[in-house]
Parts: sequence; C-alpha cells; structure tokens
Amino acid sequence: MPAALNRRLRAQAARLGVSLASLCHLGWALVLSRSSHCEQGVFGTVLLGRSGAESEDMVGLLINTLPVRVDINGTGAQEAVRAVHARLGALLAHEQATLSLAQQCSGVVGEAPLFNALLNYRHNQSNETTTEIEGVQWLDEQERSNYPVTLSVEDDGETLGVTVQAVAPLEPARVGGYMAQALLSLVTALETTPQKAVCELPILPTAERKRVLYDWNATGVDYPQGECLHRLFEQQVQRTPHAMAVTADDGVLSYAALNDRANRLAHYLRAQGVGPDERVAVCAERSSAMVVALLGILKAGGAYVPLDPGYPRERLNYILGDAVPTLLLADARGLQVLGTPSVSVIPLEDVPLLTGELPAGDLTPASAGLSANHLAYVIYTSGSSGQPKGVMVEHRQVVNLCQAQGALFSLTTDSRVLQFASACFDASIFEIVMALGHGGTLIIVPDDIRQDRQRLAGFIRQYGVTHATFPPALFGQRYPDDFSTLQYVVFAGESPSAALLQGAAETAVVFNAYGPTETAVCATALRYEPANPLHSERAIGTPIANTQIYLLDPQGEPVPVGAVGELYIGGVQVARGYLNRPALTAERFLADPFSAEPGARMYRSGDLARWLPDGTVEYLGRNDEQVKIRGFRVEPGEVAARLAAHPQVREAVVLARGEGALRHLAAWWVPKTEETACDAAALHAWLAGALPDYMVPRSYVRLDALPLTPNGKLDKRALPAPTEDARVRGEYEAPQGDMETALAAQWCALLGLDQVGRHDSFFMLGGHSLLAMRLVSRLRRAGYALSLQAVFAAPVLTDMAKCIYGAPAYPSDKAIAVRTEGHQAPLFFLPSGFGDYSYVYELARFIDNESPIYALPWPAGLAEKGFTLAKVVGYAVAMLRRVQPHGPYHLAGYSSGGLLAWSIARHLRENGEKIAFVGLIDTLLPEMRHSASEAFAGEAQSPSAAEIREEADRIGLNMDLINAASIQHHARLVADVDVTPTDIDVYLFKAKEEYMDENTSWFKRITQRGYTREDASALLWDTVLEPERITVTRVNGNHVTLLTDAGNRQALGAHISASLKVCRE
Repeated sequence: MPAALNRRLRAQAARLGVSLASLCHLGWALVLSRSSHCEQGVFGTVLLGRSGAESEDMVGLLINTLPVRVDINGTGAQEAVRAVHARLGALLAHEQATLSLAQQCSGVVGEAPLFNALLNYRHNQSNETTTEIEGVQWLDEQERSNYPVTLSVEDDGETLGVTVQAVAPLEPARVGGYMAQALLSLVTALETTPQKAVCELPILPTAERKRVLYDWNATGVDYPQGECLHRLFEQQVQRTPHAMAVTADDGVLSYAALNDRANRLAHYLRAQGVGPDERVAVCAERSSAMVVALLGILKAGGAYVPLDPGYPRERLNYILGDAVPTLLLADARGLQVLGTPSVSVIPLEDVPLLTGELPAGDLTPASAGLSANHLAYVIYTSGSSGQPKGVMVEHRQVVNLCQAQGALFSLTTDSRVLQFASACFDASIFEIVMALGHGGTLIIVPDDIRQDRQRLAGFIRQYGVTHATFPPALFGQRYPDDFSTLQYVVFAGESPSAALLQGAAETAVVFNAYGPTETAVCATALRYEPANPLHSERAIGTPIANTQIYLLDPQGEPVPVGAVGELYIGGVQVARGYLNRPALTAERFLADPFSAEPGARMYRSGDLARWLPDGTVEYLGRNDEQVKIRGFRVEPGEVAARLAAHPQVREAVVLARGEGALRHLAAWWVPKTEETACDAAALHAWLAGALPDYMVPRSYVRLDALPLTPNGKLDKRALPAPTEDARVRGEYEAPQGDMETALAAQWCALLGLDQVGRHDSFFMLGGHSLLAMRLVSRLRRAGYALSLQAVFAAPVLTDMAKCIYGAPAYPSDKAIAVRTEGHQAPLFFLPSGFGDYSYVYELARFIDNESPIYALPWPAGLAEKGFTLAKVVGYAVAMLRRVQPHGPYHLAGYSSGGLLAWSIARHLRENGEKIAFVGLIDTLLPEMRHSASEAFAGEAQSPSAAEIREEADRIGLNMDLINAASIQHHARLVADVDVTPTDIDVYLFKAKEEYMDENTSWFKRITQRGYTREDASALLWDTVLEPERITVTRVNGNHVTLLTDAGNRQALGAHISASLKVCRE
C-alpha cells in the first residue's frame, strides 16, 4: 500500500478508536460485496488462538478461522467501521470455537461452505529484527490456502501491504488493486463525508474504470446525423434505380418502382393529415405492399405501427386503442382479423386506385417539418402490467443502425437479404434496413415456406439469399447442411447453442447479435470465431457504432471485469421511450452520467452480463421476470394478469421453466371458489384467444392459495412443480404398439415430458412450428417418414402415428372430442373428401370457446362394407345423439364434408329436430365436384388410385391416413346428396382464390353456369336454395390454403364464431 494511504488509514483508525484491522475487514467486505452484488458478505477471518496466559508459551500453531458477516448497505462509512470493530470484538469471545461448530450453529445446511474467501490480518515484525537461530538456514517460503481467494494483510506497525492468493481465472494482482481502491475510497469518505453510504464506495481502480467505461466504448464514427431513414433509400434509388429492391409472392419491385409507389402513397397520406410523429398502423401480411406502406408512411412524415394479423384480435385492438393512429392501412387478412376497428381504414388493395394519379416525386422532409429526431416507428413489446407497451424509435437511431450494418455485414448492391421475421418483431426492421439501405434485394419468404425448414432451405437456394437473420430456436442444436449457401448468418433474439454457432461457421460468417427493442434492434454484435475461447454461446460481442455498454452494480457504479452487472445501453441507439408511459419511461430511460454529450441518455435493460478480458460482453440472463420464449421477449406478469382476468380465477402467477428450445411458461392459479370447475384445457383456450401462442403457458397448476414468504411476498420456491395433470392434454391412455411408443418417446424428448398419452395433442402439450420441424427431422434420422403438414393436420399421438406407418385411420364409433369445454350446444364437424377430420383440431383453436367441438369420423370399412349415403348419415347421427340427444344442432363440414353435414341436417330436420347452424366450408354442389377438388364426385367417374394420390400430393396430404377405396366410395356417395329446397339456413364460407385448373372444358362449363370466385355468389347453392337461406362469407385463400395457412385458418375461425353468435341470438 502507498505510504500516504497507510498513514491516512492509521490516522482514521486512531481518530475513531478502532483497530486498523477493522478498516481492512470493511475494505475486504467492500471488494466481495461490490464484485458479487451481495449486501451481506460473509468471509473467514483468522484469529490468533492465544487468548489466555496458559497459551502464551505453548509451542505450535493455534490459529483458528471463523466466519464474520459484514453488511454493505446504506449505513454511513463511519458507522460501518464501528460496527465491524464491534463485531470483531464479539467474535473474540468464540476464539476457541471450531469451524464445524460454527457450521452447525449457522443454519446453513448441506455441503455449502460458510465462506469461500479468507482474510488473514498479520501483525509482523520486519525481517531485520528477526532473531537468527544458530544452525538454521533460511531456504524458501511458500503459502497455500484451501480457499479460492485469500487476502493476507501485512502490518508491521509502520507499513501496510496485502498479499493475494487466488485460483484461476481470478487474477491476484487485480484483486489486490480492488482492495487498495476500496481502502482509498473508505479513508476518503471517513475524512470528507463520513455519512456517505458504505455501499456507494467504489472499488474499481482508475485504469480499469477508464477501460470499461471509455476504452471499450470508443465506438464513435461519422454517420448522417441529420438524415431521415427513407432518405437513405432515396439516395440508393438515385444510384441504382433499376436494381431489384423487393421480391415477394405479390410481385417484384425495382428501386424506382418501389420509390414511385411509396411516394404516391406518401402524397396521399400527407393529404390525409399525416405528419411528424403522427402514427399510422399497418396490419398486413409480409409482402411488397407492406414494404410500400412502411416507406410511404415514413416519406409522409409519419411513424408506422406494425400489427401482425396472426395475433389475436383483442391484442391488436388494444394496440390500436393505445397507439391511436391517424389511419390504418390493412390488407384483406388484416381487415378480417380486426373486424371493425375504431380508426379510419385504407385497404391496401385500394391504394393503387387511390394514389394512381398522384405525383411520384420525392417529398422533402423539410416540407413536412420532419427531422431525424421525429418518430420512425412504434413497436409493441410485452408489458408486465398485463398489456403490451409501445416503444418509440426515431429516425436517427435506425439511420445509425443502417450505417453500422454496412460495416458489420459487408453489404453491397449484390446482397440478397431474407425477410423472415414478423413485422411486429423488430428483427423485421433489421432485415428491411439491411437490404434497402445498401442497395441490396429484400427477399420476402412466404409464411407457409417460412414454417418448413426444408422448404425454407430450398427457397434460400432458389433466390440466392446471401444474408439471413434467424432465431436460434429455428434450428435447435444443429445447423442444417442445406443452409450452406448463405454467406452471412445472424442469430438474434436468444442465445444460440455452441454447436449451432460452430455448425453455421463452417460455411458462413456468423454473428450473434443482441439488442432490446428500446435500442433500435441492435446494441452489440459478435463476429463469431470458433478458435477464440472467449466466443461462447453467451458472448454477445462489443457495442456497435456510436453505442456504449455499461455494466453497473445496484449503486450505478461500473463492476470489475468478470463481475456480473446490469446491462445499460447508451449512445445514439437509445429510443425516445414508451408511448403513453411517462412513469415507465422515466424508470427505464435515464440520464447517462458517464457521457459528456449534453442530454445523453441510457436504457436500463434489466439484463445481466459481464465483461470478458478482451472487452467482449457475455450475456447472463435477466435480473427481473422478463424472459425469452422462442426468441420473443415475454413479461410473465402480462400473461398472469390476463389469466387472472378469467371469471373463475382469483389470482395467478406465471413463470418460465426449462432452457433453450424447451423453455416455456407455466401457470399457477387459485380458483375463486372451491366449487370452481375449470381445468387446464379451459384456461389454455382462454389465453390462446387473447395472446400469441408463445405467450400461452403449457401447464396450469391449481392451488388453494399462492405460497407466501413470512413478509407476505410470493414464495416462488414453494410453488409445486407442474404434474402431468396440470398439462393441457386429453384423458390419459398409454401409447399402444411400437409406432405410438416410439413417437411418444420423441415427443417426450422434444417437449421435456416424462409421459405422453395416445390422446394427447402435440400442440396442446407445448409444441409449436419450430419443434414440429425438429420432430420431422428426428423421425427422418430414425428411419421414419412423416411430413410437416401431417404434424399439423394430425397433432394427436394416435393419429400422427397412423400418418407414419400407413395404417388406415379408422376411428371408433364414437364422436371425437376435440374440445369438451363450453356452455353452448356442441359444434359437430364432418371429415373432408379424404376422410380427414384432423383439420378440426387447428381450426378449433380459433373458434370461440363457448361451444364444445366434436368430429364425426367416417364409419370403419366405408368401402368394404358398401355403406350407402343413408347408412353413413345414420351412423353419424347415432354418434351425434350420444353427445347431444336433441337439438338445436350445429353442424359444419369442409369441402365435401359440407355435403355430409347438409345431409345429416336434412335427416335430423325431417325427424323433427331443430337445426340452428349448417356451416359449409368451401363446399360445391355435387354436380360440380370433380378431380379438381377432394371428393372427385359429380359428372366424372370416380377417380383412380393414381389420380387420388396425384391430387393428395398436390395439396400436401399424406395418403397413408386412409385408403383410396374409401375415397372412391365416398365420391360416389356425395353425388347422391339431396339438395332440394328446405327450410334449413346455410352459412357458406367461400375461398376467394381459385384452386382448380381453369383450362379444362369442365371448368369452362361450370363457369358458364355461374360459378365464380370473384364475388359473393354461393357456388351454385343459390340455384337450389332460396337466397335468403344462404349467408355467404368470402374468406382468404383457396380451397386448400384457407385451412393450411395459419392466418387464413384464424380468420376462418373468427368468421365461424361470428356466424354462431348470430345463430344463438
């Protein structure tokens, strides 16, 4: 220790009447506390062990080690010194006590040691006064300790020194430096501000403080500070007007064409009152039209608010109510999902007509008073209050991001960037800016391909994609070989596995990127180097351009290198704050005390991290309840608040369980009364109607009361682990046969379960699209063939097993319970022309939970036993009556299943029963059925087996579900359906898009009879039924995609729900 520090310490000890050892014990406690975030520091202290006269002349080593606890809290420095002095004095009374006795008295159970750090304060005489002993030669000395870190204080009465022994990777010299700084901070406080809280005293030496605050944050580079985001795009238009800007299902646009369309829309929006900081919502599928909308809003001076039409209507309407946009731009799917929004709507399909005559020239930002400090977008993230919160991001933040991307990812006009993320996920901005800000091409992958990893790989190869950003959960532990054509791969949203990083790095330049929405998508990036030992899966790199990373302790002081601190982000990337949340903004967006920039702010992320020796940041998780599920940020408090709103739930708590791809939410809930009859499936359905699937818990544990700690807080440790009964599943029956058993084992491995029953649903147990891909891949490696569509179509174990080994899917003679909850009359679905009723499972998720839902399967041996239509109807009616003896009845069917539903309804009506609802999902009249659709009935002969398989392949069905003979027989049956007029009302849900081959003579013939997809006509049902008996609802998609596309399926469910509500009224 410096001589000056030694003198000052001794002077303060004398002034306070305490030992110098007391100051050193407090200094050591400071080091341990500030480097570990523990207010209560417990460490060992060495006692002399010679407290009595009888031990003075005793030969041998009598020293003893006992624990001492020092509280590093808000107590003033002077008071803390006196408290330590008193505590050390009291410890002397136990000088002869053994450490094992201290362990017994401590209450610390198990193998945990009382302490793992030691302080040995030694009063030494100088070597010059040591008496030489005749015949004894001094050779060497070494010290050893059983503790990971030992600090010895050498006090010879005149000088003071410290010696540190520490195990790797701790560096003894650095620990000694922290001790020196702690003593300097302590003595300075005692001299000048003795009331200063001891917990605020810094331990970081000047050199290390400079390194972590400034040297590693020296990221300043020039960027176009005054520019707006869309100006970067316009400059690129001038450079390469004819280069391809966007490729999507709905068209291809050059830079010039995209700019012209966006400009016309901007002129239109400006005329509608859109200007700086005015918000305009966009609810649309990912398409070139969506990109036009985003650019048009920016050019008009507004800020766009993205809405994902795949999200529940309730959540979308909340965002609309909170954001209060001036206008809403929506495509057909968005309009279907939103219903009747409370804001003026501009259909995207009308934009060309509305803007076609408007100028195509650029609007200058100055003409609207727009600057780089105005909003570019508002994106909503999960919020702990029970509702999402909107993050306001300005142009300057995204402009800086764009410049940083160019340097990081070597972007050029030849770059082809995959647009993979949902528009509601800020990774979409990352992708769009990466392409259009540097002259590259944005390649928008269709949603159905996006969910299928094999097709996605083929898409990437087909379009020559060079850059892609993925959530690690898409791949799990292994990077597929068929993605090897990518040149740059960015993992974001959650930590990738080491194996995934290594696999991707074999063929691509790999980055691990980190950044909350509140810092414009990205704050740090790591260019992964497999040979670098510091580049683990948790390493998130260094701050990007004009960005600072601070790792601070609870007092706001920088933590030592290697110590855990809360991650704060400063610099240009910091967003404006939260929309309509001033208190939360003030809590999370703080003044930056380390910046000399006027008005500089930093964002408190709530993440934990530490510095690695080279300045790389290592991510260590969250310090609050916020978690990442499949790459999405989730506030479990929001989910708990939503669950507690259930009419039968008094209170609830939601926590995350599992790791990696198995990470999921679990819920614990208390019913309002003991008599409450509510199960996991009902609660799951309640939440699934209001929240995205990644926010819906997998299990629901019913409790009499939530466990509390003595001070009244929730005792999370006392929450019981979810049992099998708490999971969303059917009545348990063990898997049967080798195939079901093997499939169940794969489910257990993927879903982290101990047990799976044959009636359980893959998706109700927590499966999702990414895990479905992994299931197909695992089965393929094990030698089994299963299509991804089969997983979605047949999610129940017993049905999925039949899809694998090809046995006929002949169900029992009982109605299949898809959902048993609900207080209204049940809704019964009929199989399609392929005998497939698995579509009902996914569709049921989006039909209101007031009605139980059942499927009425074909009878076993449909063809072999020569069933007539009357017998099939009688068979179905018998199943139906076992569930609901009398009407009013609700029936529905997809494709030719609608004809069966109609026949059953006629039979029941003729027998005196009431029919409340008959839903026909894209059902054509029998004489119109042909091989261009599933049933193949009508004017042509029954199809051959080859024709059936060809058609099944075309629509992606697995023909192993049932046999061709049954399909052929069914085709003949539905040709005999009686469609003569009756008093039954029909609700027809008609696909907007054509599916059949328009070049056939048959198609031309039915077109002449009035068949069309272009209007609300009734697929010729209006030729046999009175028009007032038919309600036609046009739905997105074609005959197949109206159910296979998740968004279309959700919209269809909403339409069916609305029709059921009308019937009930």
